[in-house]
Amino acid sequence: MVVPYVHNWAGSVDEPGPNGERSANFGGVGDVNLTFKYRLVEEGPQMPTVTALFATDFPTGHFKRLNPGRLGADEIGGGSYVFTTGLNLSKYVKPFIFYGNVWYSMQTASSSLGEDEDGNSVYFRNYPRDFVTVNLAAEYPLTKKWVALLELTSFWDGGRLLGHQSNVAPAALLSVMAGIEYMATEKFSLALGVNIDLAGKNTEAAVTPLLSMVYAF
Repeated sequence: MVVPYVHNWAGSVDEPGPNGERSANFGGVGDVNLTFKYRLVEEGPQMPTVTALFATDFPTGHFKRLNPGRLGADEIGGGSYVFTTGLNLSKYVKPFIFYGNVWYSMQTASSSLGEDEDGNSVYFRNYPRDFVTVNLAAEYPLTKKWVALLELTSFWDGGRLLGHQSNVAPAALLSVMAGIEYMATEKFSLALGVNIDLAGKNTEAAVTPLLSMVYAF
């Protein structure tokens, strides 16, 4: 289970809020994820570890009744249930450890508040697309404590297998992340890196510094 805390800041915006706001911030619990995994194949001399998964994202993050004065910072959830199934793979090929993910995700419909052609506030029904996630990663141990990381992540929108036809434009994004991890103890590690969006469609591109801290119980 992943229970994320999300905090957004907006500053020096180009389009101010209704009362002239040019900066805002908002924080809270985002969309909670619950994942079940089952190992299908144990790693051997030739075969990688293959794990099947089923995951659900719950729309617990703030999504409706957004305050225009917060400049979009109070949108910290997607507003939909997301059901994901797929495979995880990993293989140790000395001295590298390789990882791969292939997932298919389906999203439920959601409603959002907007404006019609006359400027009146109305609720719109959103039918998001299903999407495919393909990730590849590699680790290279530099020493017993330091590990170099390289990840290639992507998602690709498709049509909807179930339900109403989508009314959202298709999107895609391909990103690369390079970083370094410090294994402080057998249970605690720190990682620092930068994620760069390389190419996409109908989505935002960003350069994102990343800092993660992991403790395994």
